Amino acid sequence: MPAVLVTGGGTGIGAAVARWLRGAGNEVAILGRRPEALASVAASTGAFAVVCDVSDAGQVAGAVASVEERFGRLDGLVLNAGVMVPGGISELSLDDWDALVSVNLTGAFYVARAALPALLRARWAVVSVASVAALRASAEMGGYAVTKAGLAMLTQSLAVDHAHQGLRANVVCPGWTVTEMADSEMAAFGAPRGLGVRQAYAHVTSLVPARRPASAAEVAAVVAWLLSDASCSGWLSTDHVRQGYEVDTTFCAANGVLGRWAVVYVASIVSLFLLAARSAHTKAEERARVEHASFTWTSSGRC
Repeated sequence: MPAVLVTGGGTGIGAAVARWLRGAGNEVAILGRRPEALASVAASTGAFAVVCDVSDAGQVAGAVASVEERFGRLDGLVLNAGVMVPGGISELSLDDWDALVSVNLTGAFYVARAALPALLRARWAVVSVASVAALRASAEMGGYAVTKAGLAMLTQSLAVDHAHQGLRANVVCPGWTVTEMADSEMAAFGAPRGLGVRQAYAHVTSLVPARRPASAAEVAAVVAWLLSDASCSGWLSTDHVRQGYEVDTTFCAANGVLGRWAVVYVASIVSLFLLAARSAHTKAEERARVEHASFTWTSSGRC
């Protein structure tokens, strides 16, 4: 059965992806820095837990080797590990910047590079979890947006460089999603406004057609589909709308290699800070814009 490595697998979207993949019968390894969180997910799913700081190249090399040794193969990779430090460019300290870059971008590079030989042998897939912040700059999110945009380009580079070797690479950019990290952000946002966490989520997603944040399980379903062969099924154009998400997938061929470019339209707030400062007039304009907001993933490979 296929073996998939999920970084940041102890909580949030990563843990949801692990649960989804294990439920589908895949072997799953989860990487993360917190042993207790990893152990909890491993106990409930049967995933193989590996404590690893993805910002450390040596730890990453050892972790990937241990996963290959455990399963005898590595077919898929989910680059999900990430941190969030709010603040504009003028406000971030050098340590803040280094923390964002080392985990969100350099860490993804370390894991992808270490896993690539096995992935190319398997001719399977990579899925990165970025953010709508990767596509549009927002106030007070400078470092986070930059690193998530870099992750999107890293993933596209994997697709372009290795399509001819059978590798598919996609990036998913969710809007607000209920996770432990987002709960902390909602608590910080809501406290000075007299809002609880649930009220804060409602506030920042008030312009989303579904009028709610996504669940981690919903994002995990998209990730799992992109990992599967079902996401690479020939010439196809489809539209599917559910919970405020519209998916438009098109397939194309270039230089004899069938590749896929897919666009996922997500009606979602880009930044809670921008929403907090928005005037009534700006809100009306934003409603029109956000209902046509989009994010993209790029993939190519075994079709």
